[in-house]
Amino acid sequence: TPTHTPTPTVTPTSTPWQGGVAQFPVPDPNAIAIDEGRNLLYVAGKGNNALLIVDGQTHTIQDSVPVGLEPFGVALSPAADKAYVANWSSGSLSVVDTGQRRVASTIDLGAGSRPAFVATSETTGRVYVPLHGQGQLAVIDSRDDTLLTKVPVGIGAFGVAIDEQLNRIFVSTRDAGYVAVVDGDALTELSDQRTSLGGTPYSLAIDPVLHRLYAVYAQPDSDRLAGISAEDPRSVAVLEISEEGLEQIATLQAGPSGPTGGMGIAASAATGSIFVTNALDNSLSVFHPTSLALLDTVGMPGEPGCLSVNPVTSLVYVSNRSSDNVVAVLDIW
Repeated sequence: TPTHTPTPTVTPTSTPWQGGVAQFPVPDPNAIAIDEGRNLLYVAGKGNNALLIVDGQTHTIQDSVPVGLEPFGVALSPAADKAYVANWSSGSLSVVDTGQRRVASTIDLGAGSRPAFVATSETTGRVYVPLHGQGQLAVIDSRDDTLLTKVPVGIGAFGVAIDEQLNRIFVSTRDAGYVAVVDGDALTELSDQRTSLGGTPYSLAIDPVLHRLYAVYAQPDSDRLAGISAEDPRSVAVLEISEEGLEQIATLQAGPSGPTGGMGIAASAATGSIFVTNALDNSLSVFHPTSLALLDTVGMPGEPGCLSVNPVTSLVYVSNRSSDNVVAVLDIW
């Protein structure tokens, strides 16, 4: 049975942040993708319509590649030397040649499609993009960057995660209120495996070792009596993955997120630590992978959103939207 084994850490030289290792400026940063082999970060700069390439050692911006309007999600295909950037307002997917550092092609996903997060599979060579405005999951073949199909999954499609073992794709549907499960072979939704969390689901993350899916969600309106708003996605569903579907085994409570929250959750492939951003109180919650206990709450400079973990350097990168920067925190838990 595989286990999480912490890897040696690398401490970069950079501008320090009181709650972490380093910080560097990015205008209105959103999703972050990491090339672990080259130690490079790719940050969707929503504020300047660009993909920023950052050196993971010095935390300095090496390059800026113009993409579409309001880049939202980003994911890498290291084997193909490509980055895929979802452009929320353009309704398109920019395919960036990471070697040449330029846009190689642009895939039209449809007017009003509102592409959100992006996930890539090195096993199948496919790219998956939830279309928030169309309630569909776009499937792209990374070999020739063609749009294969759009799979109906439910209105408000938003977050996405891939289980490489079963070739299942999970999509959160914010308006439909469930997590959809897509068969990666047949490219159809397994409607009998739809999983309701009892609230509005937002971003998703996978732990491939424990074979779990983590889903950030907002409690329903009835919980406003307890002081939790439906626009405050602070709950995290812990779901076991099997061929039969998803089974919720626990619920975690992170910090206040407010109407702009629900953007960031990740599990370290090295330690299994679970990280959740809390936009409203400017913090990062850290949970233990097996006991699921809250280990720490780390302060952030301003409206933390998306995040990503580099298991090789044990650094957690957090986008802070109102302070226009990205903060690196060392995974010491």
